Amino acid sequence: MNFRFDVELSAAEYEEARQAVESILRLGGQEIFKLVARNYEEIESLNAYYLRLFGLPRERGRIEPREAAIGFMNACVNWLNVVRLFLDHEETWLKRTFGENSNYFTDFKSACSQAFDSSIAYRFLYKLRNYTTHCGLPISSVNLDPPGAEERAAGLHQRISFRLNRDDLLRDFNWGAKVRDDLATMDPAFELLPLIGEAMPHLDAILQATFANKVRECLRTLPGIRSHLSRMTARAGQPCLLRLTPNDLGGYEISPMMLPMDAIARLETVDLSGDVLAPFRRTGEFVRPGPPTVSPESRYRMKRGSLVLSAHLHEGGPSPAFFETVNQLIREDGDIEPVLTGTINLGITILHLAAMATNTTPQSILASFGEGDEDQARGQS
Repeated sequence: MNFRFDVELSAAEYEEARQAVESILRLGGQEIFKLVARNYEEIESLNAYYLRLFGLPRERGRIEPREAAIGFMNACVNWLNVVRLFLDHEETWLKRTFGENSNYFTDFKSACSQAFDSSIAYRFLYKLRNYTTHCGLPISSVNLDPPGAEERAAGLHQRISFRLNRDDLLRDFNWGAKVRDDLATMDPAFELLPLIGEAMPHLDAILQATFANKVRECLRTLPGIRSHLSRMTARAGQPCLLRLTPNDLGGYEISPMMLPMDAIARLETVDLSGDVLAPFRRTGEFVRPGPPTVSPESRYRMKRGSLVLSAHLHEGGPSPAFFETVNQLIREDGDIEPVLTGTINLGITILHLAAMATNTTPQSILASFGEGDEDQARGQS
């Protein structure tokens, strides 16, 4: 790596610039909330997988309902723990960085209080994490019921659901007066997934409050780096801060810190009198909860892949009719890419769902298919 020393900073100037850069780099540090959103998507995907698995009339290859409950429960507990990780991390970082009396910290606590006070789902799930830690796993029963209108329209013959027992929850844990009253109004057995879906927008509102304050903090410190950038004589390459520290060998230790130029450019477009998050939403860096949108092109390719797998299942494996179906799809598209990409993407999706259902990883499932070949190859050698 080659460096060109363009602007020399004093120790005080370097420290000012370093603090500004670290503040801007924190804008990209939403990984914990991304875990919250990703775990939510996994729960929804897993639930959809079980609905279809148990809703189809065929029995062969179906897992036991109890095993499905364990897989679903595991995903829900992961979500509850990641939510608490997100909330605790934000609170600790704000308290240590700005202090309990700062506007940043009080805004975060206000957003959390607003979510707790306004949403039955949010405050129940907030307490449910403590219940799972101290009392046990939340899912009490697995039910196979007649299908609803949505399931019937999808060709399903029954509906699987995972439920909590209200009276067991009330008996086994001290929920606090507010949540206890909420629980008392719920059905004797109720599903967990709808409550998680209701809580996600409130978690998103907490993220928005903290993210908006991080943007304002960046704008406060931005002049500490922008003034030095304006002194640069050339714009080529990647600007960075370099700290040179003498070492025992008579040389220098070089500590580079790359400057987040893209984030700096977006910060300069922020309208403090309007939506300070607008530049980050437009670039897709600000995470929104819920399943990701699927483009029409991706949906079309997945449909082509489903037709390939359906033909394979219908024919019981490779056959002249199967090959003719695949060739017909390729002729219709004038290209093999939609069929190939769709089949691969659908296979990857099924692999991930199977991994969640069996509480393992996609990599371990793939590895299991290759074990026999490796053993056979060693035996032949």
